[in-house]
Amino acid sequence: MPSPYTPAQLAALKAQYEANGVFETGLRAVAPRRWPWNWWPFSSVVKVFWSQISSRFGDRYNRVGVERTGWLWHLGVDWHLPIGTPIVAIANGNVQAAIPETDPASGARGNTVIQTVEHGYALADPGEMITASYTHLQSFNVAVGQRVRRGDVIGYLGQSGPNVGSPHLHLNVMSSRGSAAITDPITGAPTGFLYRYDFLQLLLGDMTPINPIDPPVRKVPIAFVDQAGAIYPRGATVIWPFVCKTSPAWRLWMWP
Repeated sequence: MPSPYTPAQLAALKAQYEANGVFETGLRAVAPRRWPWNWWPFSSVVKVFWSQISSRFGDRYNRVGVERTGWLWHLGVDWHLPIGTPIVAIANGNVQAAIPETDPASGARGNTVIQTVEHGYALADPGEMITASYTHLQSFNVAVGQRVRRGDVIGYLGQSGPNVGSPHLHLNVMSSRGSAAITDPITGAPTGFLYRYDFLQLLLGDMTPINPIDPPVRKVPIAFVDQAGAIYPRGATVIWPFVCKTSPAWRLWMWP
């Protein structure tokens, strides 16, 4: 997709994003260990099926500030998954919105669920509210006002929304604090930008400021939710936002 901005306008917008702390975090998700079922001959029978992150937070903007593509930064996280994959809440919270694709409020996002995120630690601004939005869904499994817990199915993956090429989940984690400082270089109007967190950064509770020139690369272990709603490993802080299929042999292996 070509950028609607000239190089000078894009540079001006990039400078605004940098001034407001929008950088890639250097965090990398690490899938759960498959031991002992990753050993042959177990690996072909006893399996867990998951998806890696296909587009990380900020990964269209590299560590020295040069655009990797001709368009703007990716301030969420994407996973390419089969249509109908159950999508789960990444944290406890309440459903604020279930916006259908036909609602103008959905913008280019398609079917979207928005929930509050209860992260369990103090932020610098005690009034700051964090929400997570799950977009391009096929359908919903929640209603506005509903209480959800981490791992609950909130909807099913699709490819709703204009110009969505392949089925994927786009997860945004947003703060209630906005920035009037970010304006559109074409119109000069405020963009309504809300501060974004990398979901890995937020759920880890590590709010260490990121050096945009050389962010540290840190591997973050991630748990998964199986078809029965169980989370493995049970004590993990961060989970994939979708159900991972497990083979019958794996479920037998893990039977309590």
